[in-house]
Amino acid sequence: FIDLLMDLSSRFAGADHKEVDTHINYALKRIVDFFNADRGMLYKVLRSEGSIMVSARVEKGGDKTIPWLLDARGDFPWLFEEIVVRQKTVYIPSIDTLPPEAAQDRESLLVWETRSALFIPLSLRGSADLILALGCRRDHPDWPECLISRLRLLGETLARVLRRKDLEDEREESLQFEQLITRTSADFACAEPDQ
Repeated sequence: FIDLLMDLSSRFAGADHKEVDTHINYALKRIVDFFNADRGMLYKVLRSEGSIMVSARVEKGGDKTIPWLLDARGDFPWLFEEIVVRQKTVYIPSIDTLPPEAAQDRESLLVWETRSALFIPLSLRGSADLILALGCRRDHPDWPECLISRLRLLGETLARVLRRKDLEDEREESLQFEQLITRTSADFACAEPDQ
């Protein structure tokens, strides 16, 4: 895990904000491989709609591809409450271990060929803004708590990198808007009165 962490940290250290998505996808692939999972997702939480949107994904085989937008509150009500509202990490070694109140979640996981999963809420602004998720088509993957804790730290690094990218994108858009206003103002200032 230390080698994985060092590799990913060095990639993000000097990454230009325009290359962050490529590095996030690489990181997710490395995480999926390290944890021997069948899929890895980085979801953006759309809290007001009760939805989650795929920000990055890695899927190995299987017949079902998870859609880019999911009705998390409707399809996964128990998980939504635990992960997004309570901001708890949820490890499901087997869907057979889910509590009775998670019956809808169990059915939805089965639809997506998921027998075991791990969901880690990540915070950018004090609430669960992102979810790092791993899924397997088999029960009981070997994911000890110490590795889950380390993955949470790695996920927080990914969240900070994405936050930095968002801030850079906003700064760039603001600068472009300022330049547009400056050019437009200059055009008006130079225009003939009868134009």
